[in-house]
Amino acid sequence: MKDDNLLDVGHDTVPSASYLVSLRINHSAIDRLATHLSQLNLLLKDHAGFESIDIVRRDDGQGVEIFCILRFKCKDDLESWKLSSDGKAILNPTEALSVLDVTRQQACGSSIWFEPVVRLPIPPKPPRLWKRWLVSLVAVYPALIVLIYLLKPITSKVAEPIGLLLVATVLTGVTTALIAPWLSKRLHKWLISN
Repeated sequence: MKDDNLLDVGHDTVPSASYLVSLRINHSAIDRLATHLSQLNLLLKDHAGFESIDIVRRDDGQGVEIFCILRFKCKDDLESWKLSSDGKAILNPTEALSVLDVTRQQACGSSIWFEPVVRLPIPPKPPRLWKRWLVSLVAVYPALIVLIYLLKPITSKVAEPIGLLLVATVLTGVTTALIAPWLSKRLHKWLISN
């Protein structure tokens, strides 16, 4: 979890203050998040020095990135809200929905610049088991039949376990190097679809 970063920019006598909270949630938590953010908005309206809240949602297919920018008249108003029981009561359960570390940044002044929020990519979900099984079957079975017939002149002259080892070795190499990558590329959209 990153600590608050404070950037003092601008030359106002009493600079305004902004607070950025960014988090990533699963699609299944979006309704709960909406409820928390509605409560947050209601509580903020009554807090001294609160000016506005902006919420930016970015859906990347594997999750939802949420960026909340809270604006206050001055740094003291922001600090007062962050320490209040209302602020903690809403922010804590909201942040608990995050599947990655929550990033918080604070900035003061008329020109607000937040540091880029860098996230580690979420590894993609593997395809469903039945799809992987089907692709493996399609990759292995036809190649197995062809190899058994092509290698029969060699395998018929050696002990059966040695012949099976020869077929398995060639099959594994062909499937790993050629067939599986080709099928994965051709069936990619189908594999990742629900």
